[in-house]
Parts: sequence; structure tokens; C-alpha cells
Amino acid sequence: MSIIDKLPQDSFFKKEDFETFLPTKFTRNDEAILHERKCVQLRLLELHDKIYPEIRKRKWKIDKHNIDAHIVSGIDISNPFIANSLQSIWLHYGKTEKEIKSYQKLVSDKSKETFINHIRMQVIIGNTKEENFFVGAWLVIGKNDGSVWDRDNIQNKIMKDQQLTEQFYKMVTGLGKDYFISINANGDVPCDKIGTIDEFKDAVKKDNKKEYFIIGKQFAPDSIEISESNIVPSIMDSFSNLYPIYDFVKHRFD
Repeated sequence: MSIIDKLPQDSFFKKEDFETFLPTKFTRNDEAILHERKCVQLRLLELHDKIYPEIRKRKWKIDKHNIDAHIVSGIDISNPFIANSLQSIWLHYGKTEKEIKSYQKLVSDKSKETFINHIRMQVIIGNTKEENFFVGAWLVIGKNDGSVWDRDNIQNKIMKDQQLTEQFYKMVTGLGKDYFISINANGDVPCDKIGTIDEFKDAVKKDNKKEYFIIGKQFAPDSIEISESNIVPSIMDSFSNLYPIYDFVKHRFD
């Protein structure tokens, strides 16, 4: 029996939400699977309506996507901007429209300087393996081929200043065992198992912009933390722990 067959009644995400991400459906794009993905999209938008006011209350310098259709990630893999295997759908927050436009002014190909190509905070639901369903609260420092400015800021500023490097190390390791760091698709390392500062520096300096760079927390599908009554405080607690790192590493035009 799968974990999603015995979810508590008050789970925010239901069995059918997780079943959208069965491996047999990763590469499907028929009407039935698009309907399932749309239902997950709508559920995430319901969550957005509860989370976004909390983000605004905290006066964090992050925002939703300026286009409503992109507040939650896409579902149609026939779209050339979406991977041809869909294993997750997410709700995300990041740089403001004004900030994004400041990057677009510097490049001829504006498609490379869109919201998703910069550091973001996510609520994500998906499946990484056969039965590894999850809900995550993630700080996506960079997606594959993304966040060039933010990742360069880490390499050229933070990692070249011992004091800033130590601050970055303390912030990440201070998250503790419930959080992970993933660099270069080398697997998730619990933040309390990162090792010495020199080991941390070595791992970060090897960041490959063609891979994901993520720091986050994972919730099991049956976790009480993502019940109807708990999911908003749980996500906001995780975001509160991750936002200082977002604010520390994001690129700015000084």
C-alpha cells in the first residue's frame, strides 16, 4: 500500500492530487492528465490566496509573478518552455516585476531574464521516483540554466569574502536536520550533515549552473504539517527560515 492510500482526512492535498504525478503520467499530455494537473494548479492557487497575504504582512521583498497565469507553474508539456516530463507543479515567489525589467534592459534575449530565471521561493508538490511523493517548501537559488546573476553573486562576492562565506555557512547549517541542500543533482544533504566550512565552500564553488541549486524542507504526503489547518503556518514557518538566505544571496544592482 502506498503512502497516498492512507492520507488523513484533513490533508490539504488529496490522493488524487498526488496521483497526478504517478510515473506513468510524467510524459502524458492527453485531456485527462491535463485536467488532473489543472486541479492541482487550482489547489495551489487556493494556497496562494492564503499565503500571499502572509508574505505581504511580513514586508518581505518578494512578489508573485506579475502575470496571473504564471503564479503557478505550467501543465501543458507541448509548450516548448516546459520540460517534456512533468513530475511536479509549484507555486512561486521571487523578484518583483521592476527588478526583472532591470535585467531585461541589459540583454537582447529577454526570455532569458524572466521571473523563473531568478532566485525564487516555492511550494511544490510532486514525485521524484516511483513512490517518492512529496510537498516541499523550497528556496530555489537556481533552476537548471537559471539564476546566473544570483549564482554569480554567490561565487564572485560571497565565496570570495571569508566573512560572508562564514555567514552563508552558518545560515544554511543553522536550518538543521529538517532541511536539505542540493547542488549539482548530487542528492539531498541534510543541513546538519554538511560538514566543515571548507567542505561547504568546496561544494558551493562547484555549483554547475546547468543543474538545480536548492535549499528546502520536504513534507511527507501524510504529514500533519500539511493538513488543512496546518499547511499555511507550516509553509510560512519554512519560508521564514529560508527568506533570510534568499535575501542574503540574491543579486542586487548596488
